[in-house]
Amino acid sequence: MRLSAEIQTVVPSEAVWESPVPGAHWLRTWRLGEWLREPLSPLFETLLLPVLTKGREHSGSGRFGFRMPRAWHMQRPSYMVANGYFFARADPDPLSVLLLPPRFLFSELRGGWVDRWEQQGIRAYIDRLEGYGRQVEAAGSSVELLHALDQLALDVAEVWYVLSLASGGAAPLMQFLRGVGGRELRDVLGEDQLILYRGFWTRSLEAQRSVYLLAQEVASTPGLEGWLDESALPRLLREPQEVGVATDFRQRVLQHLELYGHETSVLDFATPTLAESPGPLAIALRCYSSAQAADPEQTVERLQREREEATEKLRGLLRGPRRLLFDTLLRRGQRYAVAREDSVFYLQMGWPVFRALLLELGRRLAEKGTLAAPDDVFYLTTGELHVHALHRLGQKLVGEVAERKARREARRQLTPPVRIPAEASAWGAAMRWPVNLRQLCAETESTASVLQGTAASPGRVRAVARVLTSPAEFDRLEEGNVLVAVATTPTWTPLFARASAVVTDVGAISSHSSIVAREYGIPAVVGTQQATRVIRDGQMVTVDGTAGRVHLE
Repeated sequence: MRLSAEIQTVVPSEAVWESPVPGAHWLRTWRLGEWLREPLSPLFETLLLPVLTKGREHSGSGRFGFRMPRAWHMQRPSYMVANGYFFARADPDPLSVLLLPPRFLFSELRGGWVDRWEQQGIRAYIDRLEGYGRQVEAAGSSVELLHALDQLALDVAEVWYVLSLASGGAAPLMQFLRGVGGRELRDVLGEDQLILYRGFWTRSLEAQRSVYLLAQEVASTPGLEGWLDESALPRLLREPQEVGVATDFRQRVLQHLELYGHETSVLDFATPTLAESPGPLAIALRCYSSAQAADPEQTVERLQREREEATEKLRGLLRGPRRLLFDTLLRRGQRYAVAREDSVFYLQMGWPVFRALLLELGRRLAEKGTLAAPDDVFYLTTGELHVHALHRLGQKLVGEVAERKARREARRQLTPPVRIPAEASAWGAAMRWPVNLRQLCAETESTASVLQGTAASPGRVRAVARVLTSPAEFDRLEEGNVLVAVATTPTWTPLFARASAVVTDVGAISSHSSIVAREYGIPAVVGTQQATRVIRDGQMVTVDGTAGRVHLE
């Protein structure tokens, strides 16, 4: 069987990064790219990636019984894969952009999509996940499992659009609020206007509170500290026999993973979830076990008090319709910010189900010799999976899978460009109006000593930078370091308890890095586009989260 055209892409030494569409613009770490920092597996690329991008570009599908507002979208193709890496299209469709303001206003006047998502969508989504899981447990036919796989892909695409809509909707509401608040808002809040969006309890913080309590148990119980090692903790969880003083601790860790073990650091389902590979949990526990670690609950309570005090002081300066409009915009913006974080939590709940369905199909293919092992299924294309799962005897793909594994590992050594085309001149006049995306690629706005990004969480910190690329490196972050990363996902959240500041290549004020940094009260500069390439590991930097700048020394 011949490999697909994409899977035959050139070896790293010959890697070429070109646009398949003349004149088009592409960004690697934007939209889905924030979650796809590694080379894609063939199955994710051909099965889930097209469905996720279609869900975003088509403004959802109404699978949960209601339609969500429409957003602006990109010209087609809306994404590409080059040498295994995802790139998002950065050329908005002009008509959809022009129609967005009235659509957004009409949607906000109607209100309620977040309510419908929370009251109807979440329950429908969870019920479907449970139904797909029962098919695996009941050893359904391969036809049934493949159908469940296709339906699950459509479901998570709908949740992905919820996440996109909540993230994108928060920014304009914040901007409108600044206009309504005017001089009074600036006088009361100064540079820290994001205080109005801090101090909310989310599902992600709920997970961190659970980790904190486990860590405090370790700190107060002699004999448990030895289990906080990336290899020791998984061993503890695998062994059902009693393990001395760690018996109760083991049970509580298992309970934690039952609730929060669906978290994953990337969306490619070839990567195990936290429950399957709990090594990062050991690092998270160490982050929270120090005497200086703040209780996430107390942190949220403090930020809530600060937010409420600032809100009441500001409302006292506003009168009549202006105060009413302020209250409405603030309430909507706050709900969008919380919905953004919670939808990330629910989105990831689909990944254990994906892996259960796929590994069961992989097990069946391994039994008949098509594959060498069940997890080789991630190196098939969708077409190959369907063909070989539905035929009793099929061609052996052991050799092809081995080649694809080797190619994916080789691609990990590549350093993909942030953007295509790479030349700054090609972006200079791009997208100035009506959608200004130039901040996503404006390397020319930075200098050799200063990186310019988005001010995401206020404050100023001077400390040693630690550049991390994956959860495998979490333990390199020491207390008080500046966390520097391409982007962060919920798996990275415990590091915020140890970091003094955060700097990322991508993100906006409603990205995960920004929201969590504000909750933890540490400075954050996001969307620098080049922090991980410019900042040296161990370099001294000053992070100005109020001005959105990182000063290099």
